[in-house]
Amino acid sequence: MLRYFFHSLTAVVLTIFPMTVMAAESMKLNPNAVVLFQEMPDPVDRPKEYRGDRLWGMSFCPVNSKKGFAVLCKGKVSYGFRETFLRQRTKLSRKHFDAFRVNGYRYAINWEEPKGKGLYAFTYGTFVANTYWPHDRTWVANFAPGVVVIRSGREGNRAAAIKRAKAMMVQQYGEIAHKMKYEVLKMVSVSCDKKANVLQKNCVIK
Repeated sequence: MLRYFFHSLTAVVLTIFPMTVMAAESMKLNPNAVVLFQEMPDPVDRPKEYRGDRLWGMSFCPVNSKKGFAVLCKGKVSYGFRETFLRQRTKLSRKHFDAFRVNGYRYAINWEEPKGKGLYAFTYGTFVANTYWPHDRTWVANFAPGVVVIRSGREGNRAAAIKRAKAMMVQQYGEIAHKMKYEVLKMVSVSCDKKANVLQKNCVIK
């Protein structure tokens, strides 16, 4: 499972920008970027489909030739998609992040300039005061320039998830989205060491 810490806070103030049918001011998509595309049922509009999944800020680290990866890796090779729809967009984040709601589903789209390429593993996630990291499972995907990595909380197969994501990307960003490749995050089993400091942990894909 994905284990998490809950950090208690004396007060948490959330500024939520409105999620409309389509974002009024969309980011400009770089066709060579690495994109994280997340979709989740809205807990209010589609309660029967909602399973507690959230749109997270997510970080990924490269998997080495021995199927190992660090929970915390160097910034020059890591991907950190940390904006979520709970944050107020700024002039800077707006260039790399969109969030909107369509037909009862919430979407968050982040992109980063390409860094490393190859197999990457999810290593660190955040949602409000919760922090998530791999325990005995995690997600993996092949990262490369021009790839859209999909995390879906909807029922259906991988082909259906890709079809939905591509249609949404084309609707939001135009023909440039046709040139990109699409891949769904895959859940795999892992074995992680039990260091006291989670950010020093190393894991291996089984």
